Amino acid sequence: VCFLDGGAGSGILTFYLLKRAAKKVEAIEIDGPALENLRKNAGLNRIRGGLTVTHADATCFEPGFKADGLVANITSPVLVDSFPRFAHWLKPGQWAIFSGVNSTNAPAIRRALTKSGFQLVEEVSEGEWHAFFTRTGT
Repeated sequence: VCFLDGGAGSGILTFYLLKRAAKKVEAIEIDGPALENLRKNAGLNRIRGGLTVTHADATCFEPGFKADGLVANITSPVLVDSFPRFAHWLKPGQWAIFSGVNSTNAPAIRRALTKSGFQLVEEVSEGEWHAFFTRTGT
């Protein structure tokens, strides 16, 4: 089972997936210092295999495989622009979780998800922050 982490940051979502039996996770991150931190954190979390770290901009990156799932904790404007690309990254009928969305931007995210072919399965909010559990069409 192979996953993508768009905007991997410190790697926490990547590490969670690997520790929950993912065979492969490709962590995509544009920020150089965040990449260094991700690699350091991989060692601290005893991540031994299955991790590919890619220095790239998620808005123009194209993975070499179709994923079984996607996590992305990226700013709302980047999410909105990237939803069509993200949908293309996934196998049909698979899931994606988008997080890091504040209440002000949540309505725009909902609209953009639908336009991009994602089906909203569940929205979770905690205070001002929202996460969206979605599926791609079949």
